[in-house]
Amino acid sequence: MSSKPFHETLQERHREILERAVRHRFWTDLEAGRLSDPQLLLWLGQEYHHARVIERFVVLLASRAPESLRRQFTKTLLHVHEGIERFEEATSGVDLNLRAARVSLGTHAFNSFLLATAETRSFEPTVAAYYVNSYCFFHGWSRAVGGGDRSPLRNTLQALLGEPVYKDWVGGLESAVDEAAVSEADKAEMLTIVPVAIEFQTGHWDGIYEELFA
Repeated sequence: MSSKPFHETLQERHREILERAVRHRFWTDLEAGRLSDPQLLLWLGQEYHHARVIERFVVLLASRAPESLRRQFTKTLLHVHEGIERFEEATSGVDLNLRAARVSLGTHAFNSFLLATAETRSFEPTVAAYYVNSYCFFHGWSRAVGGGDRSPLRNTLQALLGEPVYKDWVGGLESAVDEAAVSEADKAEMLTIVPVAIEFQTGHWDGIYEELFA
């Protein structure tokens, strides 16, 4: 009998906190149509700065990846760069200066956590953190995007952050997590970092409310 993929173990061990993250009030408010276009623009500014940090993060991750996964993360870096360009193109017609957008302390903390992890930890816990953060974003977004009135801005968001892009991204990270989980020590590190990564990610969403939506 084949063993269970390790990404499923990560999900099962942390099911409760993962579920809380994908049902964060940001996603439930987005689903219910309670976020105005000005609020969504403030959020987009956070996500843009986060994407630029992810570009640096993936460079570090690729440099630590085993040879069998290095090509995957080199391609991921290209996709992140292309995503940033799409981000800039998609928002060129709205009243938002992405580079000058105010960034919340929660977003700064989340970005700093990811970079510090990539710089100081081994590949295994780093890819686990990246996986659960991508998982939470994808599932939160997938649940939320169908709700609310379809404003032009929401249509732009749907085109920019549509399901196929993130579904493939998360699927590739699942495979990377499974391949990285070789030793029991590796698995223990990967399991331990998950709640920390999710705490910083929810702090990023909390900061948007506390500092930008207040």
